[in-house]
Amino acid sequence: ELNYRNDLLMLRNNLAKTYAAALYKVDAVRAARSGLAQADRMITRRMLLDGMSGIVYLLTGRGKAFRAVVKAHGAFRELQKGPSEAELTAWLPGNRADVKGLYPKWIVPQALLRGDKIFDIVHRFDASNK
Repeated sequence: ELNYRNDLLMLRNNLAKTYAAALYKVDAVRAARSGLAQADRMITRRMLLDGMSGIVYLLTGRGKAFRAVVKAHGAFRELQKGPSEAELTAWLPGNRADVKGLYPKWIVPQALLRGDKIFDIVHRFDASNK
């Protein structure tokens, strides 16, 4: 349960900053707004995937695991507090990150399907963006 909740909280706290920093060139407000929107979409996707996991747990007789997903999502809704647009706009100018790119695919399935190690995939992606 804590794993599902903590992953969502980590995404809420950090993802908008990462996306905004990658987009920030001149207009902090626009980058912040876009970063927050992209983060919301990614978190929604993540919650849908968690929900699918919960359904699999339920269908395979693992009711305790299903309840853990439901409980984690409820706790996330109560605890979530990511940066506001104003906070993110104020944060951007002093925190220009050198974000070369965000890996566009799901890393773990890529590693499983291709037999690569996760860090090899990220390293190749990072090298291609220099």
